[in-house]
Amino acid sequence: MQPNKKIKFARCAGWAANTWADSLRSDFSPHIRVPYLKVSSHMSPLYRSLIILETIVCFGPITIALAMGLIFIPMALNEALKGNFWLTPLVLLILFGFLGLFAVISLILHIFDPTKIFLSRYKLFAYTGVGVISLISVVPLFNITGYGYLVVLLPLFATCHFYYLSRVVWQNGC
Repeated sequence: MQPNKKIKFARCAGWAANTWADSLRSDFSPHIRVPYLKVSSHMSPLYRSLIILETIVCFGPITIALAMGLIFIPMALNEALKGNFWLTPLVLLILFGFLGLFAVISLILHIFDPTKIFLSRYKLFAYTGVGVISLISVVPLFNITGYGYLVVLLPLFATCHFYYLSRVVWQNGC
């Protein structure tokens, strides 16, 4: 049996070729043989290390601040048991910040290996959105001025850059 020519010449199509082949297997007939094309990331180790370096530089300070914010969670629970909920917004900021950080890590892993999906597109956008809300709301809460804006702006720019790097995957469907 001849392999399907559309898939045969779609070696560079990436993730969509595998999806199309899987849909042929499942939708039409279980007896159709469609070759499975393995898609691998052709990213050089230099580019991978640069992305990791960008992640550490841009997200390092805010990750340390998030980790220090974990100290307030037991205190917030203690205050909530007493009936005072004044630390609840801070706990929500910490929770939303960790969701945003999780989304960025998933996006980076998706850039490194485009064949694997760690979060669905909608969860990724939602988690990134709450992370951005958490990051932006830190500015008036802690009265950040001067060079403190770098702590807020660098993760925002890095997140935009990571979404830009994964644009091909989003165009092919996810």
